[in-house]
Amino acid sequence: MEGRAGRQSNAAAVHQCRSNDTRRHISSSAPRCSSRGLAKPRLRELEEASLVSREVYAEVPPRVEYRVTEEGESLRPIFDALAHWGKMRLTRHQVAKPEASQR
Repeated sequence: MEGRAGRQSNAAAVHQCRSNDTRRHISSSAPRCSSRGLAKPRLRELEEASLVSREVYAEVPPRVEYRVTEEGESLRPIFDALAHWGKMRLTRHQVAKPEASQR
C-alpha cells in the first residue's frame, strides 16, 4: 500500500510543479520547476520515477532546472479532471452555504 501512496504523492508533486509554472507564466514547450517550489528529496523522487528530468548548469552560483517529462505530462488529464471536480465542488458548496444560513 505504501507504494501506491508514494505514486499518488509523486503525481501531486508533478501537479504542484506544473501549477508553479502556470503561476509564473513560463512559456516553454516543456514546463520547468524550481527546487524552491518543491523539497529537493521530492524532486529526486520524481526524477527517479521519470516524472521530471534534471539539468545542472555549470554556473556560479549553481543552477539546476527540472522539467516535467513526457511521462509526467501524461498525468495532465488526471489533474485537469481533478481541477474541474474541485471547481464544481466549490461552486456547489458556495451555493449551498447561503441556503443553509437562511434556515
